[in-house]
Amino acid sequence: MDKNRSTNARDILRTIFLALTISGLLALAHYSGLSEYLDLDKLPLLQEKLSGLPWLVNRICFVVLGALVIVCGLGRSVLSLAGGIFYGTFWGTTFSVLAALLGSLLIFAFVRQLGRPRFLAKVSDHLEKADKLVAENGFIAVILIRQLPLACLLINILLALTRVTLTEFILGSLIGFLPEALIFALYGSSAHGGFFSKVTTASILLVLIVIGIKLLLKKFNVNGNDEKQVIS
Repeated sequence: MDKNRSTNARDILRTIFLALTISGLLALAHYSGLSEYLDLDKLPLLQEKLSGLPWLVNRICFVVLGALVIVCGLGRSVLSLAGGIFYGTFWGTTFSVLAALLGSLLIFAFVRQLGRPRFLAKVSDHLEKADKLVAENGFIAVILIRQLPLACLLINILLALTRVTLTEFILGSLIGFLPEALIFALYGSSAHGGFFSKVTTASILLVLIVIGIKLLLKKFNVNGNDEKQVIS
């Protein structure tokens, strides 16, 4: 009991430290003038490659390139941060979630096609409990598993090896992606105005969501202590 409380306290302290670190780095960039270089109007190359494209093509390019980022195993937080910088909080969240979903679907389909043996060793420690959760309620299971401190790539492989249906995977992923996407899109959009309020809100949300996730995982008896990556 004491050990669990100590672990949870350390996790919360780590999250607070992460929020303070991100806020500090953004504040340094903002108040030192470096944030000026995040303005797309002052980056001719990005303006030409993204802003110069038609509205729909611009967004489709972001989603497709973001999906490739996910397939390559990079973190969703970077994708959401970029979404916030390019499109603001709402659309940055929306497009980064869509990109993460598309990338996750590609991995899901690939793993399902090749079957369990090739990927079982990567997630064997988590598969039994995940499969049990999916059997009880696949939709809720996907949301919960998305909150585990594992890389997005590993979670996609793990879910593909369970009995979760495609519909449960899509709907659960959409909701499961939202918390992190919103937080980092807020961080990213702070480059274009409302810096203090956005960074403060994002930092508070980060801490509250991690506490909430800890309580949910404990309630559903999901083991998230074998940490490999704090933000996937």
